[in-house]
Amino acid sequence: MSCYCCVIGAATIYQPIGTQQDVLGTCYNCHIHACGHHADRSADDAQYLCMLCVKTLLTASAFTRTQNTEYTRRLLQETGNVRLMTLQSEATIRSVQSFARSHPRLWVVVGQSPRWDGYRNGQGISGQVREALDEDGTELLGAALVLSLELRIPREDIEQILLVASEELSSEAPPRAGR
Repeated sequence: MSCYCCVIGAATIYQPIGTQQDVLGTCYNCHIHACGHHADRSADDAQYLCMLCVKTLLTASAFTRTQNTEYTRRLLQETGNVRLMTLQSEATIRSVQSFARSHPRLWVVVGQSPRWDGYRNGQGISGQVREALDEDGTELLGAALVLSLELRIPREDIEQILLVASEELSSEAPPRAGR
């Protein structure tokens, strides 16, 4: 039994716990095995979530804050990510402040990144995507982009809408390890 994120070659989160590759649990959301270097227990409800699912929850939460539902649905359909609109309200991350409270070790990765100031304000996010989001949605999407970049999440594990949203991520996302 191996940590999926170790296998795909992702970087580790801030102040990881345990030994890398030593599985500490199964992700509440996607059920992959994850070590304490690639998953975090939510301070809100104690759910053990892998960094891939946290990135996806940030992305989906950003698009639930849309300014134009039809435009957003069309944009997500074009990228094959319409499922992001099905996020249940209780799973939604309301703001980057609530993300920081519930996942402090993952927040440090985002908050201390030199990329954060630009992405939080929508810089580096393509106009067509930025146009669909309100201010909090832009920050949430920015956090998902920074997390993807800093943790070197392989492009195969990144939603297409994030690759469309950021030219930087599109060009820098590595392939899965071993490819």
